[in-house]
Amino acid sequence: VGDIDGDGIPDALITSKWGGEIRVIATKAHTVGGKNYAVGDIKSSFNLQGQNVKDFSGTGGCDPKNLLYEHEVLMADIDKDKKAEIFGVVSNRAGNPDSPPNCFFLVGFTYTAATLTMLPGYPVTIGPDRPGTFGIADMDGDGKG
Repeated sequence: VGDIDGDGIPDALITSKWGGEIRVIATKAHTVGGKNYAVGDIKSSFNLQGQNVKDFSGTGGCDPKNLLYEHEVLMADIDKDKKAEIFGVVSNRAGNPDSPPNCFFLVGFTYTAATLTMLPGYPVTIGPDRPGTFGIADMDGDGKG
């Protein structure tokens, strides 16, 4: 949970593993840019199906055929613009979602005008070994991860 769009209200970030989607969810009823959001509304999403797959590349086990978001995600205001950048792990599966992963990618997004946009240089192939869980927190309260 964090302020992804810079409106001062925390948003929730969730992944839909089987749906291949990462979603920014409203945690409080509010209005941004003339659009009303209720609690639980999807403010933005990025789906791994269709055109978005063109951003992924690789060969062998890393040939992106069946991409799914893993549950490892984080957000932090890396560039200090008062909006959180979003990072997540995507797995490539052989055949179907029940297949074990054979390759992983790191994705990075920024939120602009109600759209999740891939950061330059992402996705990044991170190989066949499960990357583990990552996290970041503002431990000293200075607003920086």
